[in-house]
Amino acid sequence: LYQEGKIKAIGVSNFSVDQMREFMKFSALHSLQPRYSMFRRELESEILPFCIENNIAVLAYSPLDNAVLTGKFFFGQKIPQDKVRSINYDLEGENFRINKEAAVKLKEIAEKYKKSLAQLALNWVVARRGLTCAIVGARRPAQIEENTGAAGWEIAKEDIENIESILREREERIKEPLV
Repeated sequence: LYQEGKIKAIGVSNFSVDQMREFMKFSALHSLQPRYSMFRRELESEILPFCIENNIAVLAYSPLDNAVLTGKFFFGQKIPQDKVRSINYDLEGENFRINKEAAVKLKEIAEKYKKSLAQLALNWVVARRGLTCAIVGARRPAQIEENTGAAGWEIAKEDIENIESILREREERIKEPLV
């Protein structure tokens, strides 16, 4: 279909490097849609470099980590018991405390720019080398309005370094679920 001009691009979601290599034996590949956020950076080691090298656009989904990076669950709002959040280990036990500590530090950086934690998190994702865009969900018009505040400004190099330090410390302490 692509070669016939009936479709303009071909994309996949949540593929590993091996899966993309195999796919590319049979077809062009133009985009990958992986989960990616400040708290979900697994694709940086292999997948993102592969996409950069092969000119594959990366459209990150869940850049606010199912609302964890809005900060609302750390700063007063009750955690809803919907299916997505009920299995989110970022909001449980010791991980909740570790993530809250990181969120407090990240929020301080956001406030330097007169931005929210969510706006900082979205700006950070989109500014990453190799990232094409962030796919953001919103349930209310106010959330759309807030998300637009992530565009049109840059995080200073010094603050990027501070963010990396905060995220590294979080990563070293966080407990992943046993699968």
